[in-house]
Amino acid sequence: NTITNYMDISIITSGNLTINRKNFSPAIVLRKLFENFEAVCLNRNLKLFLEIPEKCDDYCINSDPEICRKIITHFLDNAVKFTENGSIHFGFNRSESHVELFVQDTGIGINADSFNIIFERFMKDSRGPFGISEGSGLGLSIAHGMAEAIGGKISLESKLGVGSSFFLSIPVPVTEEVILHKSSEKSLRKSKTARPILV
Repeated sequence: NTITNYMDISIITSGNLTINRKNFSPAIVLRKLFENFEAVCLNRNLKLFLEIPEKCDDYCINSDPEICRKIITHFLDNAVKFTENGSIHFGFNRSESHVELFVQDTGIGINADSFNIIFERFMKDSRGPFGISEGSGLGLSIAHGMAEAIGGKISLESKLGVGSSFFLSIPVPVTEEVILHKSSEKSLRKSKTARPILV
């Protein structure tokens, strides 16, 4: 993970991050992450909850699914690292203009004065439940850089001793959302008279 983080931050810094946009379901990406982190949370006696909006299992957006997965993975890594007991909730919400993916924990929280500097490179916090500073200190910096690369925005809410919430907001044009819904319905059945259209 540390080697991967150094490679990712180098690619972001050099401006060579490749964006592979395609239609994908946020629900599928998050369910896979739930499977990956379920055992980790179980080992630390943490409850993990996945929150998918009603009737959004097949909802799609157009962005880079791998980058979105990496950003949420960094959020979840930090949530597990700095939560001694309680729970971690993650999922997404949608509106007409954007999709917001989130990770919320009941961990140690972050001082408001540190909100700006935690996204800087090599910023590490040794206040975790095990009293050690894990990782490379690049996770949030990588997440921030990747979010900007796909036109997204990261925000956070936190209170010391209560927990933290990290959000990734991805813009979704209304026209694009309508097209995605229509195409997903048509993909369920093939028309014999369908012809390819080049746009």
